[in-house]
Amino acid sequence: MEPSKQPIPRRHAFQRPSPVVPVRENPAADAMGAGFVVTTSAAPIVHLSEARLHLIVEAARERRRTLLITSNGSRLTPALHAFLSDHVGVWMVSTENGLRDANTGIRYESPADALRPLPEPVLAEEHAEAELSSFTLTEIVEIAVRFRHHSSARSKIGSTGLKLAEALLDEPIMTWGLREPLVLPWLDNEPGQYMEGRLSGPVQCFASGQDENGHRITLDIRGIPSSLGIDEVIHLKACLGPREAEDDGRWEQVADTMRMLATLPGNLLNATAYGTAGPHDLSVWPWVRIPSLPMVLMIGATGLRRFGILERRALIEEHFQAEFLGPRRVPNLMVELGHEPESDNIEELAALSYALGPAALEGGIGTATLAGLGDDLQARARASFAARFGDDALADVDAFNVAHESTESESDSTTSDEKQENDA
Repeated sequence: MEPSKQPIPRRHAFQRPSPVVPVRENPAADAMGAGFVVTTSAAPIVHLSEARLHLIVEAARERRRTLLITSNGSRLTPALHAFLSDHVGVWMVSTENGLRDANTGIRYESPADALRPLPEPVLAEEHAEAELSSFTLTEIVEIAVRFRHHSSARSKIGSTGLKLAEALLDEPIMTWGLREPLVLPWLDNEPGQYMEGRLSGPVQCFASGQDENGHRITLDIRGIPSSLGIDEVIHLKACLGPREAEDDGRWEQVADTMRMLATLPGNLLNATAYGTAGPHDLSVWPWVRIPSLPMVLMIGATGLRRFGILERRALIEEHFQAEFLGPRRVPNLMVELGHEPESDNIEELAALSYALGPAALEGGIGTATLAGLGDDLQARARASFAARFGDDALADVDAFNVAHESTESESDSTTSDEKQENDA
């Protein structure tokens, strides 16, 4: 029997999903209302426990939104924060001034206010008053990557996450599981083996680790089957060291890690690396957060072909810190947007988006990161390119766009799923 086909060891049985119960019978449910269920916690760190996971899932099935209410000092693990957001839940903070949305800072008079748009939303002043005395800020890299594997190569799912962890941290000790706490040791590719046998539909697991320097990492790993194969989607957060430390090449290491993606098995669709800062344990705090700024953008060979980007190779290499990695006929594109996390990186990404061509922007490449720049992203990207490289360079790109408009119009048939896959 091939190693990838071996059954999961018996010790994993307790991590398998247990029978679920209706929301009203779930021990994590503290109150219910029309269209929502409330769960509360005053713990310093709130985890994705089994009861909480089942509550969120069953609430969604019953067309209810989960409203998590915590104390002002509580923080969420990355797993819980992502899982709650994926299921359209809302995280609220209860203070002496009332309730507020932990993500947006909007004041709520009651939990039910979160279910509908408020006519005149008011921001809570305390949302900007982060209580940082209990932890030291550390620089954090966030990486979102999407690979596509042939259906016959589903055993490769999961291995990408471990390679990323080993590239960013110094021999991390990894554990994984379906809910927290994550207690299963990551031996060989057991998360991949677990997911491999359950890919009749989407499947998800979580992992975390720590190296001898105390740097931590968390991973959200998903397998998504489709008619085109199996998509492996990974969202990662990793500590790089104290924010005030001298430059130790940490961001160069991130760039090297992204280059490594081009060497891994499977079809790289896209990847983006962001830089930010936060608590050393990677938890999510309930105050205004330090923004995640783009550092590296990668587009796989499929996207380069679909949007005619290879025809723009000389133009892109002239103006950006770009590398075409892999075989010349089917390379991957990697562009470094900055040497450290700075707001100027967003302008670099906007300028790059214009150079990639209108088909790429319409196809969804980079649009999530650029969403805050306004509704007309094409005009905003054009303005960023002009400000960076001048009118002569802009005229060259405009002329190129006109000359290749008929070719790139073939990309207009891009499906909504394809657009989504292009924006990591």
